[in-house]
Amino acid sequence: MERASSHERSSRAHRANRISRRAAAWLLAVVTAFAFAIRFCSYRVGLPDVFHSDYPQVGAAAHLLSEGHFVDVGSYPATHVYFYAGAYLLAYVCGMVTRAPWAGSWSSFCEELTHPAFQHSVARAYTAAVGALLCIAAYRLARVRFSRGISLLASACVAVCPGLVIYSHQARIHVPGITFLVFAAVPALRCLDNPIGASGTPAARARLAWRAGVGAGFVASIFQLGILWLGTYAGLVLLLVRPLRSAGGLLLRSAAGAIGTATVVYGLAHLPGVVRSGLGFGALDNLATLGIPTMTLGFRFVERAPAFVAHWIAAEPVRVAFCAGFLAASWKLPQLRRDVLLLGLYPAAVLLVLGTNYVEVRYSLSVLPFVAPWIAAACLMPRSVVLRGFFSAAVLVAGLLGSTRYLWLIQESDTRQEVQRLVPAFSEAGSSVAIDASLLLGSPELPRGVSLFPPRGDFKPWYFNGVKPAETLKLVEPDLLLLPDADSSPLKERELTDAGYRRVGVLAAAPRGASFVPDAPPWIFPDLWRSIRRGPTVDLWARTPKGFARVAAVLRPKGWEFAEPAPTHR
Repeated sequence: MERASSHERSSRAHRANRISRRAAAWLLAVVTAFAFAIRFCSYRVGLPDVFHSDYPQVGAAAHLLSEGHFVDVGSYPATHVYFYAGAYLLAYVCGMVTRAPWAGSWSSFCEELTHPAFQHSVARAYTAAVGALLCIAAYRLARVRFSRGISLLASACVAVCPGLVIYSHQARIHVPGITFLVFAAVPALRCLDNPIGASGTPAARARLAWRAGVGAGFVASIFQLGILWLGTYAGLVLLLVRPLRSAGGLLLRSAAGAIGTATVVYGLAHLPGVVRSGLGFGALDNLATLGIPTMTLGFRFVERAPAFVAHWIAAEPVRVAFCAGFLAASWKLPQLRRDVLLLGLYPAAVLLVLGTNYVEVRYSLSVLPFVAPWIAAACLMPRSVVLRGFFSAAVLVAGLLGSTRYLWLIQESDTRQEVQRLVPAFSEAGSSVAIDASLLLGSPELPRGVSLFPPRGDFKPWYFNGVKPAETLKLVEPDLLLLPDADSSPLKERELTDAGYRRVGVLAAAPRGASFVPDAPPWIFPDLWRSIRRGPTVDLWARTPKGFARVAAVLRPKGWEFAEPAPTHR
């Protein structure tokens, strides 16, 4: 008999379980607990000012509980509003158990819900908890094709992934949506291929097909990438199931489960009198475009692919290297090619659809749990125990350092947080002050005399309703304006000077302290690392010397330096 090669023995080892089920359960619990710890750490940082959050849906959930209805103005399915509402209810129960003052009665709880800081602290805690559950989902997904050891390492890779840690600190749909999607993918892949502990009977496959459809329909009702997963699953069925008659039967069962579930969830989430669409959004608008405005979608693979690949290499160099190593090994080992097809078709679809439109890593984070088993398998492929340990440690330590760097960064002051702290001082000065909406996200509570610019009566910033900022300036006419620097401001300097304003002060980011982890290039996470690390430079524009003098008298003791504005004649 021909002797098996070392690569073939390694491939078979990927299926062998050398760790008992009980030990795997305990280790998975430890990984999940650690993941929750690094996601929950500093979850209240920056509050009450809120950055990078789905504040329309966070606020809508609070309005739903206190008033019994809400207006849907988000670009994501309204279903997620109910998840935030569920998190608020759980916080209320926890508050009653711990006898928190705000949980003494329902009315006091609803009063607490009016504060953005409370809303987002609960919403962030919810995201952190669901983000930790992604480790369990990643383990179950890897177990479809790999051993318990590889699945545990894949789960650990997800636990320390910097991108997932970053987004688990925010009240956004991304991490919960990815978690639910990965859980829904498990029965779908088991339906197509389950060599580890599967009966393989037609009845079992039919049940798995139904569960796959139910899960995909549920995810599509929460997160638009669920629709992309539905298409991927259909493609896998047509590619792998033979004869085609059997493939058609599986697709019909899955489609029935998906359509039925999506219809029920959508109907419950859009009960008459509970939710209505706002700002021209139709009930199905955000489902048709995967949550991205239709005008921005296009197929620009040749144009965007180099930058997209560069972003991923810079963001996750170690993981990309091991992922590429596994793909290279699959060319020599036919038994690995099915692993590539089952787990790789969805990442390929995401990279093709979203990667050709948006090169930022955050738009394609959902591929990480699918490629994590490849990374873990590549780490454990060498026969040498020393090499296996070294590669596994390299993957985990690299991710942990990146996550630690982020946790260190968010502790530092941001210029927008400084503006938030100065809001009471503006009110004390007695002058009318308008602050650019991008500097105070999350519908903050503003005292008398302080307003948002451009003015808005809802959650949407100015660029969604088609109003030019120069026109809204005429409506507000504040004594002072706080705007981001010229590169970020919706108003140009000429428009401000024509309106009689002059730049009189600048608030810049404070210098950062030293860190043992080097900075990531800012273009990797342009909306996260750079802004959290420094924040935009904030310019103060004054219209009249009198109004400026009152504010300057309050701000100078706080460290602001100003140039006196020249008198203006209008």
